[in-house]
Amino acid sequence: MVRFLLVGLVGLASDATTYSVCAAWDFGDAIARAVSLGLATGVTWRLNRAFTFGASRRSPAAEGTRYALVALGAQGANYLIFLGLRAAAPQLPALLCILLSAACAATFSFLGQRFYTFGRASPRFGSREPAALAASDRPLSPDRRNHGSPSGCPTRRVS
Repeated sequence: MVRFLLVGLVGLASDATTYSVCAAWDFGDAIARAVSLGLATGVTWRLNRAFTFGASRRSPAAEGTRYALVALGAQGANYLIFLGLRAAAPQLPALLCILLSAACAATFSFLGQRFYTFGRASPRFGSREPAALAASDRPLSPDRRNHGSPSGCPTRRVS
C-alpha cells in the first residue's frame, strides 16, 4: 500500500501540474481536469506496473484495458467530486479540491487495481480446466517474444 500511495503522489503531482498549466491557458475547470486526469492515469499505470504490483500475467493490452476501466471508475468519482466541490464551495482553492477528490477515490482505485488489474488471472466460467486463461490473458512465451513466430516456436532460417 505504501508504494501505491507513493505512486499516487507522483500521479497527483502530474495531475496538479497539468491542471495548473491548462487552467493558466484558460481551458476551464472541466477540460483542464479531464486532460490532467488522463495524463495522470497513464503515469500511474506505468509506475504501478513497474514498482507496486509488477506486471500481471496478462498481455500489456489486456492489463492496460483493465487498468483503464478501474481508473475510469476511480477518476470518474474523482472528477465528479472535484466539480461538486468547486460548485459547492467556489472559494476553495482548486488544488485543495484536487487533493480532496483524489483522497476520496484512492481506496476504490487501490482495491480495483490490486484485485482486478494486477491480480492473478482467474479461471473462466464454464471451463473444465481450473487454470484456463483467455488468449488475451496468456503471457507470451519467451520464444514468441524473441522470435515473433505466430506459433510461438522458434523459426529456422534457411541459408
